[in-house]
Amino acid sequence: MTKGRSTTWQERIDIVLYCLANQHDCQKAAKEHKVSYQQVYQWVKKFEDGGEDALQDGWGKKKALEELTETDLQKLEIKKMKYEMERLRAENAFLKKLQELESEASLRQYRRNNIHLAIQTLICIHTLPLRSLRKTFTHIFTFTITNNYKLN
Repeated sequence: MTKGRSTTWQERIDIVLYCLANQHDCQKAAKEHKVSYQQVYQWVKKFEDGGEDALQDGWGKKKALEELTETDLQKLEIKKMKYEMERLRAENAFLKKLQELESEASLRQYRRNNIHLAIQTLICIHTLPLRSLRKTFTHIFTFTITNNYKLN
């Protein structure tokens, strides 16, 4: 068996015509042109069914919408729907995570504001040192929130 090589459209036509001129001798055509027997056989079948245009290389080319069969159209529609569903799932997960992060950030800001207000009140009323109040209230608020206690 010969290792595959790239062939042009014109080369395929020449190989098929050579094979047909030699009583469908695919083996001889394959040896002569250094391509595989199976490939020559497939080209001859395609040529007999669809002519020279059937030998065009179709790899990487999409069919036009007019050429698609009903099943192809259904498969294409299913593929589009699956893609859209995946995209929406990813978008939904992103928005949930974003909302979660925003609520955590607003909770942190709320805690900071409460600590700040409590410290300001104590400074005004009791004239206590700021540094000790900040540490104390941060510890108290963290403890109460993590243990679900409420401050009165």
